[in-house]
Amino acid sequence: MDKELRILMLEDTSTDAELIERALRKNDISFISKRVETKEDFISGLRDFAPDLILSDFRLPTFDGLEALNITTKEFPDVPFILVTGALGEERAVEVLKSGASDYVLKDKLSGLPHAVLRAVREAEEKRERKKAEKALQESFMLISRGKREWESTVDSIPQLICLIDCQGCILRTNRVVEQWNLEQVVNVKCKTLHELLHPGCADSACYIESFWPMAWEKLSNGIPTEYEVNDRVIGRYLYIQVRPILPGICKRGEETDSYAVVVVRDITESKQAMERLREYATELERANQELRKIDEIKSEFVSIASHELRTPLAAIKNAVQLILKGKTGEINENQTKFLLMAERNINRLTNLLNNLLDLSRIESGKIWMKFEEIDLKGPIEFSLSSFKPQTDGRSIQLRMDVPAELPSVYGDREKLEQILINLIGNAIKFTPEGGEISVSARPFHENKNMVAISVRDSGIGIPEDELEKVFEKFHQVEGSLTRTVAGTGLGLAITKGLVEASHGSIWVESEIGKGSTFTFTLPISEGEKRDLRFRSILDREFQRAKENHASLTLFLIEAFEEDTNVKETILKQMEELSKKCFCRSADILLKRERERILASLCEADIKGAQVIRQRFEEELQKNFAEGKDISSVIKMGMATYPEEALSKRELFRKARERLRG
Repeated sequence: MDKELRILMLEDTSTDAELIERALRKNDISFISKRVETKEDFISGLRDFAPDLILSDFRLPTFDGLEALNITTKEFPDVPFILVTGALGEERAVEVLKSGASDYVLKDKLSGLPHAVLRAVREAEEKRERKKAEKALQESFMLISRGKREWESTVDSIPQLICLIDCQGCILRTNRVVEQWNLEQVVNVKCKTLHELLHPGCADSACYIESFWPMAWEKLSNGIPTEYEVNDRVIGRYLYIQVRPILPGICKRGEETDSYAVVVVRDITESKQAMERLREYATELERANQELRKIDEIKSEFVSIASHELRTPLAAIKNAVQLILKGKTGEINENQTKFLLMAERNINRLTNLLNNLLDLSRIESGKIWMKFEEIDLKGPIEFSLSSFKPQTDGRSIQLRMDVPAELPSVYGDREKLEQILINLIGNAIKFTPEGGEISVSARPFHENKNMVAISVRDSGIGIPEDELEKVFEKFHQVEGSLTRTVAGTGLGLAITKGLVEASHGSIWVESEIGKGSTFTFTLPISEGEKRDLRFRSILDREFQRAKENHASLTLFLIEAFEEDTNVKETILKQMEELSKKCFCRSADILLKRERERILASLCEADIKGAQVIRQRFEEELQKNFAEGKDISSVIKMGMATYPEEALSKRELFRKARERLRG
């Protein structure tokens, strides 16, 4: 044999040991040996020498072979043990073999020793391999058992019905949901088809499974998963069915495996019912919102009518009071003058309240008219500050303006801008003590390069932190005004916020108790967009007209994506001529956004009408440009419709532009 054996020899006679070694080498057995005579040396040799084989004499002066055998079988049962002795009776030989010895050889017949050694070593090796195989098998059984437990503890706990399918389309096993749905016992599902499991005894050729399953199976053969949603009236559930290959590519390659595919059936009845309830709630909510909008419109209309109706008699009363105060109707005494002046102040307050209510009503209904133009901020700010000069001089309040000369112009309504500034400056005066300071400054807005930020800062008493979110609410008044004797209506800041938002800006306030407040609002920049003022003005006008007439309005944006400027200009001219044919109604407006070289069209059309116009335009494009060329890669169109897709002109333009560039 090739392996060099390690032989532990228990032998007290050196001559016999030499004879044994000679007999082994004579038969070409390669080995190294260690001879021991005592029990202690034998035990030490077992542990330190690590023998592959033990050859032992039966009788020794202080030790014998049977005891050595017992020690070996107890401590090292896999090491083969052969007795080599001078004489051994038959009964003793049987006892030795029963005790675990591999074999025995008489010393006067050593010719049989090599064969006994080789057989014992071979059997020991086979025994070790068998034990290894048994251990591996045991581990496999343990893995299978653990896998079964994991399946039962995980897959069986999943609320979806899970079916493993073989390559013939038959079920290998399912989780216990099959029992929870009262379809079948887990032990009885094997070899059933999905149709037999879900619809036992079904012979309906129109059953959805009859059409769904062949289609899903065909996709599986190409490694493609399938999903299907159905209201299964047989089992009374809404089902969402997924069919997937076990491993990507197995089905496509045609490899046969026991587990070919997995079918997951999810009960979506509750979610469907919840969605249905949600749709009902949404419908009810929309109906309630419509009713609220109607009520709000009625309220706004009532406020508008009432304000108009009240202004006329108020103007007459004011004129009458002023005539009496001027002595046109006769002499009045000091006491009468006092009460008439009180009446005049209250008439002015009531007039201001009516004007504020009218403004707020127009803002909320979207009917406020905005005349947009390019504005240099210096003029409106100077005008607004100068109108408060007499009032602030009397209280020694300093008014300051900080507007850089290089500040770009803004795009807005001059009259509404002055109203915003007057509201904010007037509000600052109310909360600023004598000797204080109010400043109005304007700077490019650091968070948006297309906006300018205008700030009104005072050195007044400040606003509590818990009031900051409420200051723009209707009829809300911050406690602590220094001029409570002339109380406001609580509408000024609400109107201001509405005017800022109508100007496409935003407004916020920062304040610290004892140090003052800063109200900041933003307006869009006109610089760089000067040549587009006509477009913006027309868009403002047409959008306002659509709102007032409750009509639809669609904005089309058309652009040529061509790097060569001359070619792009030529295409734009062709598109302009073509657009005149497609947008041909008298109400349609065609114009350019010159800076971006974009054609724009405003059409009185709803979404369906806009789709027809777009289709007509695209058909004409294909006819009039190079044949065989995909013109859609050169010319793009984006569109959006009011009120179906956008409720403000800013949103209308944004959506059309996103779809143009999308």
